[in-house]
Amino acid sequence: MDRSETAWLGRIAAVVLACVAGSAAAQDYPSKPVRIIVLTAPGGLMDVPARLVADHLDRALGQRMLVENRSGGGGNLGVEAIAKAAPDGYTIGLIQLGNVAINPYIFKDLGFDALTDLVPVAPLTSSPVLVVVNANTPVKNLGECIALAKREQGKINHGSAGIATVPHFAGNYSRSGPVCN
Repeated sequence: MDRSETAWLGRIAAVVLACVAGSAAAQDYPSKPVRIIVLTAPGGLMDVPARLVADHLDRALGQRMLVENRSGGGGNLGVEAIAKAAPDGYTIGLIQLGNVAINPYIFKDLGFDALTDLVPVAPLTSSPVLVVVNANTPVKNLGECIALAKREQGKINHGSAGIATVPHFAGNYSRSGPVCN
């Protein structure tokens, strides 16, 4: 790990500690393992940074940080577990923006209210949406990809992390049907 990564992880650790310091003022924190709930499967988009931060915090705090993967339900299962956890600083969640900005409009009866049951702490990562095609496909840019998809509706497929995810919306629909499907 180079110096910039170490500095970045140190800043994240400081933010996490600052956020939980108030609830732990009367005791040494952490006095037990801290759960980090991640909404992706092991090896998924949020799992890797969660494990890097957990490893850094393990060493910095002298206490275990347990990464718990709670994938499924468009991220709703994990968000609900975070929202219903005791507010004692021993459960931290790594969620994606879509889980709280999109899902309340897509799913009924989430089991949590993103505006009242969660408190944002700090952004951890940023991940762009990339559109890639096979090198033998006759397109060289997004405009050409969209034009091809409109001409060949129903014949071009795309992959995403699942229904209601940002990549799903980015690659799936417009008013006239699939755009780059």
